[in-house]
Amino acid sequence: MIFFGYSVYNSKLGPRKIAGQTGWSRALKVAGVIWIVFGSLGSMLWMVRYRTEYIPGALGIVIGLAGFVLAWSLGVLLKLVAQVSNHTRARHLMMESPSAAEK
Repeated sequence: MIFFGYSVYNSKLGPRKIAGQTGWSRALKVAGVIWIVFGSLGSMLWMVRYRTEYIPGALGIVIGLAGFVLAWSLGVLLKLVAQVSNHTRARHLMMESPSAAEK
């Protein structure tokens, strides 16, 4: 979680920065963090409160853990898509204008 927060904080927005980050890739990173936070909270709420009312037993625990894993994996996937996009765009910008890479 700290890694995600730092990557969003440390990102550089700008039209010609070598970092290659755009507004939508930053939005994907933020969406990944939000997905992880709310998905994890929802999964924990399920396992603590509602599991015993709706699906008691081992199946309820498995569903709660699967929701937790799904929340983390989709959040990480959003972050990785944004990061690959940033690297691809930065590589394209460096190849487009070599003088901009020196700045």
